[in-house]
Amino acid sequence: MSDGIDIDRFAQSLKWLQHLSPAHRPPMCDVNGKHFYIFEPVQLNSANVVVPIFFYQYKMELYGKCLTLNSSHVVRTAQHTKITIPGRLSFDDPQLTSVPVIHFEFDYSEIQLGNGSLLIQACAGIIYGELLCYSYFWWG
Repeated sequence: MSDGIDIDRFAQSLKWLQHLSPAHRPPMCDVNGKHFYIFEPVQLNSANVVVPIFFYQYKMELYGKCLTLNSSHVVRTAQHTKITIPGRLSFDDPQLTSVPVIHFEFDYSEIQLGNGSLLIQACAGIIYGELLCYSYFWWG
């Protein structure tokens, strides 16, 4: 993101920032040797859980445009937890907030629920989205 200042390459265009399909967006970022992926829950150092939808650079710092998970996105039953990401979220969607990736602490496989179990196991490794189903395999 350049705020329209000092634009000197195509990667600074709105097309690259806002209009790439999920298949063409950067799929992950590295923070202190850990990999964090778009469409996978991340626990922040504040303990909030978010789902990065976009990664972008602003003033030499890497950010994620993230959906903060709340009760409208999570359904819990005795056997299963189902997380659903709204479909077709645009870069400017008011549901998304910008989070510096340096605040990312735990990836999907490390997030613990209040009872000590892992979120990835409670979700059976599946995150749902409109017209999308992201499946992650967990051996454990």
